Amino acid sequence: MVDGDFGGLAAGKIFGYSAGRFVAVSRTVYNAPPMLTVTFLGTGTSTGVPVVGCRCRICTSDDPKNKRLRQSVKVETGGRTFLIDTTPDLRAQLLRDPIPHLDFILFTHSHSDHLMGLDDIRPFNFRQREPIHAFASPHTARAIRRAFSYIWNDTQIGGGKPQLELHEVDGAFTHDGVEIVPIPVLHGEWTILGYRIGGFAYITDTNGIPEESMRLLDGIEILALEEIAAKGVRVFTFVLSPLKLVGATGSPARPLALRSSPGSLSR
Repeated sequence: MVDGDFGGLAAGKIFGYSAGRFVAVSRTVYNAPPMLTVTFLGTGTSTGVPVVGCRCRICTSDDPKNKRLRQSVKVETGGRTFLIDTTPDLRAQLLRDPIPHLDFILFTHSHSDHLMGLDDIRPFNFRQREPIHAFASPHTARAIRRAFSYIWNDTQIGGGKPQLELHEVDGAFTHDGVEIVPIPVLHGEWTILGYRIGGFAYITDTNGIPEESMRLLDGIEILALEEIAAKGVRVFTFVLSPLKLVGATGSPARPLALRSSPGSLSR
């Protein structure tokens, strides 16, 4: 299954970052260090595509671009592998794109399409014999503790529940040698987090980026950005000029389409 085509880069395929440049690779690791490799495990909307019960031309299409799991990202850098979000499709995604070791998780927010696959980290607990570290805003961390309260209850000791060390973040931090910059953005009335790792930034589900967050994006080379437009329609955007996103050389940051709504997927 392919989750989309972004100017030659398909979700479920990989692009690598090495020595200041991003290069497409085809399910192989680009070995010239230092590098950052990102795999888009899913690029669908909150319902996934096709939508259950929908008979529109997109949801009944045979085009692989119109077969999309919900949104999660795998990042590999410096010998570490981590996820951004744990969608309800996480098990299927990691069977398709296996990872031998999970070092940590970054959460953007607590909506179910970004969170509800969390229980599927248990096989990593089995193999690694240790808790998985996870990072989220205080608001998202509270929601995770509420939705998955059994993780922290003194019951089902053993393999019946995930082992998670959940950390609240409100600024840049380093974990396992990876420097991570949370990017606060608007999602309706909520403030959620995008993330910057080196020259790559990932922002989802946003209808606005505050000025102070724009400064955190200064100098990026690749931006994966999804915006929520009028009437709740989700669209990919390349509006770098209005956003005034420029790289260190003064040239625009390079955009990478991430996902869109069923009615526009095959465009």
